[in-house]
Amino acid sequence: MLFSLRMQNIALIDDVRLDLESGLNILTGETGAGKSILMDGINLALGSRAQKELLRPDGSSRVDLLFVEEDPKILSRLAELGINADQGEILMTRQFSVSPAQQVRSLCRINGQIVTAGQMKDAARLLIDIHGQHEHQSLLDTAKHREILDRFDDRIQEARELYAHLFGTYTALCKELEGYEKDEQDKERLLSLMQYERDEIEQAAVRDGEEEELKIHRRRLYNSERMRDAVTEAVTLLHENMSGPTVSDLLGQAVSSLNGIASLDDTLPPILESLRDTSAVLDDLGYQLTAYLDQLDMDPQELNDIENRLDVIRRVTSKYGATSEKIQAYYEDLLVRIDKLEHIQQTKESLRAQKATAETNLRKAADKLHDLRASAAAEVSREVTEILKTLQFKDPCFMIEVRPSGTYRSYGTDEVEFCVRTNVGDAVKPLHMIASGGEMSRIMLAIKTVLARRDEIPTLIFDEIDTGISGRTAQSVAERMCQIAQYHQVLCVTHLPQIAAMADVHFAIEKTVTDGHTRTEVRSLDRDGMIEELARLTSGVTVTDAVLSSARELKEQAEKRKQQIAEEKAL
Repeated sequence: MLFSLRMQNIALIDDVRLDLESGLNILTGETGAGKSILMDGINLALGSRAQKELLRPDGSSRVDLLFVEEDPKILSRLAELGINADQGEILMTRQFSVSPAQQVRSLCRINGQIVTAGQMKDAARLLIDIHGQHEHQSLLDTAKHREILDRFDDRIQEARELYAHLFGTYTALCKELEGYEKDEQDKERLLSLMQYERDEIEQAAVRDGEEEELKIHRRRLYNSERMRDAVTEAVTLLHENMSGPTVSDLLGQAVSSLNGIASLDDTLPPILESLRDTSAVLDDLGYQLTAYLDQLDMDPQELNDIENRLDVIRRVTSKYGATSEKIQAYYEDLLVRIDKLEHIQQTKESLRAQKATAETNLRKAADKLHDLRASAAAEVSREVTEILKTLQFKDPCFMIEVRPSGTYRSYGTDEVEFCVRTNVGDAVKPLHMIASGGEMSRIMLAIKTVLARRDEIPTLIFDEIDTGISGRTAQSVAERMCQIAQYHQVLCVTHLPQIAAMADVHFAIEKTVTDGHTRTEVRSLDRDGMIEELARLTSGVTVTDAVLSSARELKEQAEKRKQQIAEEKAL
């Protein structure tokens, strides 16, 4: 559920915080008081595009939504989006700034982690569903009808997942078979190209790490002259200096000098022995350097061979993979494709058989999905029709048509369309032929009531969907709203006292002027405050004792009806 909402420096709002509760949260206020600003703020926090007119230029505009969620399914889906809801808390924050060029920038965070506006929307879809006064127009989109129906039964979702898997297999086989149909027309050219690639990979025989080894050897050959000079100088200093004594000569002289006195002091023999060992080491190093010098002869042909081999490796790796493992994987796939092309008729026959089996499985899955949808459609149609009767429709009939199209699509073969009759004597017609906004709002409310027990989204917002209704219809809508609030947290912006009377929590939105500054403020009302607000909604500016008494009676009647609805749910 949405635990709290805080808005800072959004339009006329300086700093407002709403602490919400489960059940029915009602927001009321005069026209222009700022109800729409609150809805705009929530939409901003959920990733909607920001209009600069709503924001302060100093970069202090900010909206925070704190959700507290315990449903493991929702937490699991959030985790799949990379959102770790520690202790079940999800804090969605969006901060805005306006550049000197009047460009709006925003920073989105979920639990402190920076995310994109798209990621914010993806998370929001799991937590909250907003129905605005014009949102019912989405019911005119028949593509939405199928999605609404499929949410009615978990078995439909399971059947859709199976169907989607089989559809993926079927379409992949169709695509592969279609490819071989085209390949057959150009078989010889394709086969020649694949065989050339196979031979090129086989002849190259690239070893793992070979390129690096060759580069090291090439570097050595390129620098052989410089290395020869340095090693020659080292050998000369050690053993072959014609212009003076070598290091070896000098060390020999040192050994000779100590030989004559070593017996005179016990500390000298170990030193003498170390000098002799050092002389032996120097002799060995000299031999090693001389042998190394003999190997430094550069063969121009060897350097040329290395360059040619590196060219081969670069060509093969650029075409077939950066590593020997990737080249090998490409090679093995190439062999499979060559074999299939060389035996293209057998390959096509095998693919046709696989396609036929896949289509049989897909048809069965589509039929099962259709049966589940048809069954759910009948049940939803019956329940929605019954609810419409309580929403002041005369002889209504709601019907969901599920028509197989015969064409496999990602969602099945069905076309789903909502149809309705709202007046006595009318024919049942597609929903898009209904013109009245008030009728569309009530139809949407009836559908949401039916889905309330099954819909997993914890928080629903209704933004003035009561437009165009009054009297007994308003009372019926209020009761339906209360029923939905038995299963979901509901936020409802309304101007009707019948709906507001059902509030579990009631907020009054007011516009005030202080020190020449106009701002929107929100007050949480106690029971007496709720009654006063109901009186204002009923009579307007002048609130008399009679109006207050009437408002108190309306509240008491609403509380009794709420108790009855709660008891009906318990049964």
